[in-house]
Amino acid sequence: MYIDDMIVFSKTFEEHIEHIRTLMKAIEEEGFRLKFMKCKFAQREIQYLGHIIGENKVRPMRDDLIAIKKFPVLKTRKNMWQFLGKINFYHKYIPRVAKTLEPLHNLLRKDRVLVWTKECQETFDNLKLYLPLAIFDPELPTILYTDASLEEWGRY
Repeated sequence: MYIDDMIVFSKTFEEHIEHIRTLMKAIEEEGFRLKFMKCKFAQREIQYLGHIIGENKVRPMRDDLIAIKKFPVLKTRKNMWQFLGKINFYHKYIPRVAKTLEPLHNLLRKDRVLVWTKECQETFDNLKLYLPLAIFDPELPTILYTDASLEEWGRY
């Protein structure tokens, strides 16, 4: 059997050492082997699935951030697909993603002429502001802001 990419999260270093001991015991009991040259222990940050995770933050990998932030104004459909591909990888972090991306998606429709409007530019610029990201911590005070109105959703 083969296992790849095990991640052990702990709140303290001491807790982490205990978690690693428990994991190593289970690995040994089940007859698995590790390639220690590929192992990293007690890391403050890790790269995982296109993200850097650590210290109560999740952020895109630096190269992705640079590529997104430096992406030139979209002039062709090919440019749009390239940019949207990069952005879509992080779509779960973009509020109301379908609505937010609508101006750019509209330009990709077959019946549309590619005309870069002020709304397109604002969408393009605003998308770059959603990164970096933070992990929700239920222990900290939480403030919820919403832009929904009672008229839009009805009264409860």
